[in-house]
Order: sequence, then C-alpha cells, then structure tokens
Amino acid sequence: MVKHAWLFTLSACPVGRSMGTILNEIKSHRSDLSFRTVYLDVETDLTNLYRVKKNPTTLFLDEQEKELGRIVGFKETDAVLLYINQLNDITSSASFPLEENQPSKETYTLFLLQGENLKPVLWEYDNLTSVRAPRITAIQLLLRSKKEGYINPFPPSCKLEYVDFKETNGRVVLKINSEEKSLLDMNRAVDSLSLTLKEFGIQDLKVEFLAND
Repeated sequence: MVKHAWLFTLSACPVGRSMGTILNEIKSHRSDLSFRTVYLDVETDLTNLYRVKKNPTTLFLDEQEKELGRIVGFKETDAVLLYINQLNDITSSASFPLEENQPSKETYTLFLLQGENLKPVLWEYDNLTSVRAPRITAIQLLLRSKKEGYINPFPPSCKLEYVDFKETNGRVVLKINSEEKSLLDMNRAVDSLSLTLKEFGIQDLKVEFLAND
C-alpha cells in the first residue's frame, strides 16, 4: 500500500512547483499519506539511493519506504489519484531495474567581471547525481561563483527563485537583500546572466529582482 509520496525536484523548477501543487491537492483526498519534497541538488544521497534520473520525479513508497511506483514529469490530480489506486491494487511487489546513478563532471561558461568588461570563465561542476538541468545549474553556479581576478556582479544574498524557459526565451526571478538591491548594478548583472544563458540558446531573457523584506 502507498504510504508516502516524495517529490524529487529542483527548487526553481516550474514543472516541479506545479507537481508540488498537485500533491498539495492530493493531501485533501488522501490524508492517510505523508508527503515530502526532496531537492535533487541538496539531498544527493537520497536522490542516488532511489536512482532518480529526471527532474521532477514523484516516488510512491510503502510503509518501509520501498518504492512501489513513480511518475516522471507532470500529471494532473485525477491521474495521480488513479495511479495511487492502481498501485494499491497490485498484490505483488514491483521491481525497478534502474541503473545506479553515476556522478559526472560538467563544464560551464560563466561571465564574470574583469575590470570593466564581462569575460568568459570555464567552470567545472561535480554533478553527484544522474540528473542534468544545465540551465538551472549554470545560473546557480554564476550566483555563487568566486574566482581570483574576477568580480561577481551578483551580491552574496542573491538567490534563484524561479525560472521558465520556452525555446529561445527565458524568464529568471531572483531574490536579493533589500539593502544590496539598492547597490546592485542591475544592467551589468543582467548582461552577465544573459551571456551565460546564451550558451544554451536563450536569446531573449527577462530578469526580475525581488527584494527580501
């Protein structure tokens, strides 16, 4: 019997957030289930234990936290409820012969300030899981990057809140400390992010800065 529903996702992923909304709706129908959100890039050991390979993935577990089934991507509320009922109707234990997750090295080109100009900097990233989300990863790396001889145009408090990509268009929402926002060179920061994401075919980028009050 299904006892737990765990959503594995990245914090800024719009599809993951939509699936989280669906699971919140499921709660009103299935108060007997427990729900949890697992952030793929934070809880890497758990991501690898369950061999999650795509973002987002929802796992359905029994009382001993053994997997009974999974949904990859987005499903509407009725479809998820139907799937849970189908899992509960299965009398034998299912097996999931998924390959173990393999860590990998990924290389990104970030644009940081050197003097008055933005310069490309190659950045190596150790991906500890098999889940790849290169555009989100590039943004996260850019926000927290530090390299001798270069200046990061984003202040330390800047955090990724939301992303949405459609073909060559992108929207990025960032949260920033109110005091640091008043000192931010917004044009330089947006240019840095735009150049970094152009490596992934994003030609038209809209960036929003929200103050943390």
